[in-house]
Amino acid sequence: MKRVDVPTDLLVNRTAGELLVLPDGVAHYITNVMRRQPGDALELFDGTGNQAVVEITSIDDDVTVEILQWREADKKESPLSTVLFQAIPKGKRWGWILEKATELGVRSIVPLHTERTVKRIPDDRVDDRLRRWDKKVSSAARQCGRALTPELSRPRTPGEAYEETPCDIHLVAHPGGDATGVVSALKKLDEIKRLGIWIGPEGGFTQQEVDNLTSEKDVRPVHLGPRILRADTAGIAALAIAQAIHGDFV
Repeated sequence: MKRVDVPTDLLVNRTAGELLVLPDGVAHYITNVMRRQPGDALELFDGTGNQAVVEITSIDDDVTVEILQWREADKKESPLSTVLFQAIPKGKRWGWILEKATELGVRSIVPLHTERTVKRIPDDRVDDRLRRWDKKVSSAARQCGRALTPELSRPRTPGEAYEETPCDIHLVAHPGGDATGVVSALKKLDEIKRLGIWIGPEGGFTQQEVDNLTSEKDVRPVHLGPRILRADTAGIAALAIAQAIHGDFV
């Protein structure tokens, strides 16, 4: 069944049998892109856990649908809440990271401006970029059947991100030194509910950034194996490993 993302207030406190008039943007997508007709069924989701199967009842000046039933909101959400703290890479790789992290069940994504970050978003362009990024994760959530759309924050420095986004434990990818393998680190953790995964830019976090983060008792340096992974590969690999050990890859 085709899924369509809708504004977060559209499905709140609704009941089966109720008629909804869809917003203009959603209506345009259904009629002009999806080419749906009265009688067709769709699944609507708002990215916060509300999902409903609806039937198109009329297409006139507005598109009206009838709610047929609610969908379970949690069956495709991992018991492990993951936060990806990722330095923004150059080029189109950021969009790829957003898409794949969403497919892997990430709950939140925090873009980082680090000392070695090349791609910095000017303050006057952040709102526009956030809108574009939100469309990317909403589309990925729709396609992979998620009930929740990952939260996106404004770009932060590592210090700001740590202070503003608490987790049970933070794992910072940092090859060399006394870093533990990420698999070993995750297997030693019990009853973890919220995990932060930190990925630096090409060239990695500076030693000072790592020292600042790992000075906190809930932050640990880890490595992702014997090979140096590109920044866009590292976060996706770490998310998949975390899901395999503490999440829903069973």
